[in-house]
Amino acid sequence: MTTTSTQQCDQQPCNIPTEDLTAGTCYSFTVYTRGSNGNSTTGIHTTGCTQPNPPGYVSVNAQPTYAVTLDTTSPATGGVDYYNVTFTDSDGKTETRRTPTNDTLYIVDGLTPGYIYTFKVVSVYNSLASIPYQSVPASTVPSSTTDVTVSDRTTTTVALAVTPGPGGYDGYRVQIVGGGIQRNDTFSHNTTGDRLVVSGLTPGTTFTFTVFTLANGLESEHFHRTQDSTIPSSPSDVTVTDRTTTSVTLTVAPGPGGYDGYRVQKVGGGINRSDTFPHHTSTGPLLVSGLTPGTTFTFTVFTQANGWESEHFYRTQDSTSDKVKRSTVNQAANETTEGKRQLNQS
Repeated sequence: MTTTSTQQCDQQPCNIPTEDLTAGTCYSFTVYTRGSNGNSTTGIHTTGCTQPNPPGYVSVNAQPTYAVTLDTTSPATGGVDYYNVTFTDSDGKTETRRTPTNDTLYIVDGLTPGYIYTFKVVSVYNSLASIPYQSVPASTVPSSTTDVTVSDRTTTTVALAVTPGPGGYDGYRVQIVGGGIQRNDTFSHNTTGDRLVVSGLTPGTTFTFTVFTLANGLESEHFHRTQDSTIPSSPSDVTVTDRTTTSVTLTVAPGPGGYDGYRVQKVGGGINRSDTFPHHTSTGPLLVSGLTPGTTFTFTVFTQANGWESEHFYRTQDSTSDKVKRSTVNQAANETTEGKRQLNQS
């Protein structure tokens, strides 16, 4: 619909109040000269457009790793040909992009993961730009770690060496599952760097560690997962419960946590070797055999679990029995008994 109105100007330049015009609209003006006898019959024609209104509202619709999607509401009145989006990143770098049309959904791609951006959007109509809509902050999602390896372990800790992905980040979240434990630990990059020591674990237990990257309150969509075990704890006690001429029986009290066997180092009588006892086949006392009769041995017991061995050990010392001496004593006892029998018979 075409609307026609007339404005009278008694001075030059002739300014038409903007409240009488619609923002983002082009007008055709015809100027007539007015004299004492009325208006001239021939006017001079020209056109002009008003500055558009700014967007009604700008919000963040999505913010994946390398992009931010802006949802822009069109101005309440007037036309818009397209929008100019100006954004500044965490390093102070500024860039302006033009939307291809006046569509209200625009994806700003090619951004850096884990960065904070500030967006300003202006409406453009007939090459005239509006004042910008208020600044809209948004962050990209951080990228996931590129690698996670175990650099060290103790009975109750596992140290993870993390290789960060591209972009910015300010920490990590580690999901820990294993040995009845299921929890999440967060690590600030400012205090721990990229070496994460996960503590409070159970000795001799296999854990699954799932690492997410954190940045500006957002978490990486993907993760890196690794599995490793803590070192088993050493035995809390080892006692000798039986012995023969060639064997010694050890009763082992395990330390806290999990284990799947023991290694017994035996030294004495020219023997220096180790025997292993898997827990699933040696649930009771450990029978250390192949020993020399009448010899003192030192037994050093290590706990084993998931391919790892306890850092500490339990050591005890004992001797095998002497068959020759015991046979002599028994023989003497038999001879005495036989003598008594002969005396009784006589």
